[in-house]
Amino acid sequence: MVTRWKDEIFLDGHNLTVEDVILVARGSKGEYPTVRLHPSKRDKLSLIRKEIEKLLLTDVMYGVNTGAGSNRDRIVPLNKLLGYQRGYTLSHCCGSGLHLKKDVVRAMMLLRVNSFMVGYSGVTVELCDKILELLNNDIVPVIPEHGSLGASGDLSPLAHLAAVLIGYTETRVMVNGEIRPTRDVLKERNICFLKLQPKEAMAVTNGATMMLAYSCLAVHDAVELLRIANIAAALNMEAIRGEMDALDMRIHLARNQVGQREVAEDMNALLKNSKRVTREAQNVCFVHEDKKDCIESCTQRRVQDAYSTRCVPQAHGAVFDAIWYLREKVENEICAATDNPLIFRNEDGTYSALSGGNFHGDPLAIPLDTLAIALTKLAVISDRRFFRVINSQYSHGLPQNLSVTEDHSSGFMIPQYSAGSDALRCGMLSMPASVFNVVTSGMQEDYVSNGANAAWKCRLIIEFVRDALAKELLAQCQAIDLGKERLKPMGLDLLGEGTAPAHRFIRDRIGMMKQDGYFTADFEEIRKTLENGSMLRAVEDKE
Repeated sequence: MVTRWKDEIFLDGHNLTVEDVILVARGSKGEYPTVRLHPSKRDKLSLIRKEIEKLLLTDVMYGVNTGAGSNRDRIVPLNKLLGYQRGYTLSHCCGSGLHLKKDVVRAMMLLRVNSFMVGYSGVTVELCDKILELLNNDIVPVIPEHGSLGASGDLSPLAHLAAVLIGYTETRVMVNGEIRPTRDVLKERNICFLKLQPKEAMAVTNGATMMLAYSCLAVHDAVELLRIANIAAALNMEAIRGEMDALDMRIHLARNQVGQREVAEDMNALLKNSKRVTREAQNVCFVHEDKKDCIESCTQRRVQDAYSTRCVPQAHGAVFDAIWYLREKVENEICAATDNPLIFRNEDGTYSALSGGNFHGDPLAIPLDTLAIALTKLAVISDRRFFRVINSQYSHGLPQNLSVTEDHSSGFMIPQYSAGSDALRCGMLSMPASVFNVVTSGMQEDYVSNGANAAWKCRLIIEFVRDALAKELLAQCQAIDLGKERLKPMGLDLLGEGTAPAHRFIRDRIGMMKQDGYFTADFEEIRKTLENGSMLRAVEDKE
């Protein structure tokens, strides 16, 4: 974690973590920490800034005293540099679509300042302070979600941030749950506009900061989704009285895959002391007595379960590995200098402005696509478990569609369709974005990452996976309750140490379905608990 005093976070460009970003982006119990520049870094920022101003008198520096992109060879006169910052900013404000969610923008503001604090950007202390002033007052720029190629950073989204900083009349901000004109809000709060100095318009916009904000949030959310998927899979094992041999750690140690081992350990912990996954529970016949021809087969020794149950450590474990692949890249990127040009001190004590490509989004785009594919697999295997548990020929004696009565009840038949639709949408969105390219800026910027679109669709996939898991959880709880009558007399209905609190948490909110009813409200109730983390907390508090 970064240095803290009470409820303050001090940025030094080197110690910010994913957890810090989540805290600043989403807060805790409705409150946000105050973010400030670390006192020891303010002087260094001022020193580098002075060197930029010296170089302006002698050197030609891309984006500092030249145009950008295809205008790279056009020198901007000294007396027009301040006006150029404004024109550059407004010309880059060309986004479209809905506006970014508040947590994404707050994360962007934090991450952009932290990147400046690495010490190679040459921006003023005043620019950093102004962004943090808005952040600490919870004044959040309204930024359209589309318009970035993830190449020269997230140019358009970050330009909309810069336009708020300079107080452009057309800009809007989110404050106290409302969207209002920037100028009105800043006037009420007695906050002054900022005049961007030479290089600062480009410094704000050059960086894969929106992608990074999305990535930090995706890492956090994906970790929680994976744990929820493990819980759903463990409940599924208890619903069908699954075969525990598949979770024997000797199998998983033999594979040498970290994620597989981690998931197997989690599944074993969730199912610890469960009576439902014992040989005795498997020997209990769920088939009604009048179905004589089925009784013998249902009491035969269980050899192995279907892949969607038996291969959970391997399948979910691959998702674990994909999350940590992205997390590693995110942790590197959080404390990196990503704009252009960057300012470095030479061996002789002079300074040089070096133009490169640290803003390019490929280091995040490819891991984001990887995570999108992995999370899609999580929705697909969830749908397979859901399908099997509602079909009596696969569920080891549970009633068709998990209906309480054997009439014409639809039960959970159509909810499985809905979860299947969630999985299909994930599949449609999981096509890698980073393999697509367009050419821009007079062939000067001829290779893009498309990482902004990768980040956007990864966020959507997270939402759809959450929807799918909420539906599966309700189905697995229904299946468990339907088996209780036959297992309880023999003391075999006891759930695991992790699954019991999950089942209880759900049943405290949604009762067992005893007749066909309106499902959407129930799904939404559970989905909200997955999104806010309350179900996970209930499970973890009992472990």
